[in-house]
Amino acid sequence: MRGFLARCCVAAAVVLTGCASPDRRPSFLLVVLDTTRADAVSAYGSVAGTTPNVDALAREGLRYTNARSQAPWTLPSHATLFTGLLPSEHQVSWARTRASDDLTTLAERLRDAGYDTFGVSENPWVSAAFNMTQGFDGFRDVKGFTLDPHTADEHDDEARGAVEGWLRTRRRDRPFFLFVNVLDAHLPYLVRAENPFLPAGIDAERARAIPQNPDRYFCSADPHAEALAVLRGLYLGGVHAADRKLGAIRALLSEHGADRTLVTIVTADHGEHFGEHRLVGHSFSVREPLLRVPLIVHGAGLPPAVIDTPVALADVMPTVLSLASVPAPAGLAGEVLPFAATGGAPRAIVAEQDDSDAAHGDDPDPLAVALRQSNRAARRNCSADDRVFGAMRALVRGRFKLIWYERHPPALYDLESDPGEDVDVSAGHATETAALESELDTLVAGAAAAASSRRSASGAPVANEATDAARGSREAAPPAAVPTTFPSDVRDRLRALGYLRDGGERSPP
Repeated sequence: MRGFLARCCVAAAVVLTGCASPDRRPSFLLVVLDTTRADAVSAYGSVAGTTPNVDALAREGLRYTNARSQAPWTLPSHATLFTGLLPSEHQVSWARTRASDDLTTLAERLRDAGYDTFGVSENPWVSAAFNMTQGFDGFRDVKGFTLDPHTADEHDDEARGAVEGWLRTRRRDRPFFLFVNVLDAHLPYLVRAENPFLPAGIDAERARAIPQNPDRYFCSADPHAEALAVLRGLYLGGVHAADRKLGAIRALLSEHGADRTLVTIVTADHGEHFGEHRLVGHSFSVREPLLRVPLIVHGAGLPPAVIDTPVALADVMPTVLSLASVPAPAGLAGEVLPFAATGGAPRAIVAEQDDSDAAHGDDPDPLAVALRQSNRAARRNCSADDRVFGAMRALVRGRFKLIWYERHPPALYDLESDPGEDVDVSAGHATETAALESELDTLVAGAAAAASSRRSASGAPVANEATDAARGSREAAPPAAVPTTFPSDVRDRLRALGYLRDGGERSPP
């Protein structure tokens, strides 16, 4: 009788849940700490105390010491994160700010496999305005970053509130994929009453007096050492605030019992320059301060490890799909992350910055015009000799890093002996330089050809010769204009973040 009653209870439970038993596949939390370079995370050893929540995950999980982004700014980097493709293939850039519908995203794959998918973003680039929400059952674009510094605290918990609202209504019999972008480390840097990361003797009043407009420092002959040290301290305070949000979201998942099979992945879309090579902020460079990002994987029963194997943000998609037992699309640039130290030949990691003349084109859309003007204003102090104009790409293989420039000869750096990329050794390593340049051309041309094939199959405008893209020409990818009814609040937030410059100084909040 007891067994009969038990079977009846089970049958009733199945009926009440729609004839579905709980799915035991792992759930995923993917957190992007926007604009966070690897050495701003205390788990990586260059600073202390910035990221206690990330550090705890790193101690218990996998910490990748050699992870790189495929792009130096938010939009193309997130497109790579979501698709596992190189920028040359997904073609999301200054020229085409709206992601194509024919791209297959991580969220789409998981949703189609029965996952509940939900996203929260504080960054306006990662929003429906740029078609970056494909595959999410629900997506919340929250302020996080506010235009009014006096009300900053009012928006501080919006991301957490969005997650909590979703947790209360989600289907508990399904695994989930939760994506969260937090923006605290991005310009403009908030001046907090207490910030232990500021230089000695610098208080909030002094920090508030430092201009934050990166155009003031970009390509400047004056090193601005004190000002940039203060800005870096403010930035680290922002990294610390982003880490607190990570901790709050994980605590919330625990409170709702949503952490039992949870895999947490923490990374960044790109880093930030603070005077290295006379560069400040991000974009217009494929140097290490922008490409080296943190990457932590925690959960799935994986034993703790520190892994030096070169990896990339493109690897996140195939890794999550593998852990979820979901087939990955063919032809991805990304690979499943190694879960232990590996030997063998080092893998090639590619990064791209599309700043060719064709990338900006003559699109009359108001946003495109504003972006063109803004990108020119950002480099108004630079000369033609500064390597910050035109398309550029990087390929890292083993100890060597090649940077290819559309308007300059390629440069080669030995990252083992010169991690700061201070000495171009291409003249003394002509064979390595030529081999890496040829490999880079082949990889980018292959990605561009795949993009042409995909767009042809979908009926979209087809790219021309793939080799044009390999050499920096973007005539192969005509701009897809964003709607002229572009949301004014998104435009205002992009301006506040520095993407739409008016040439004036930015007062730190």
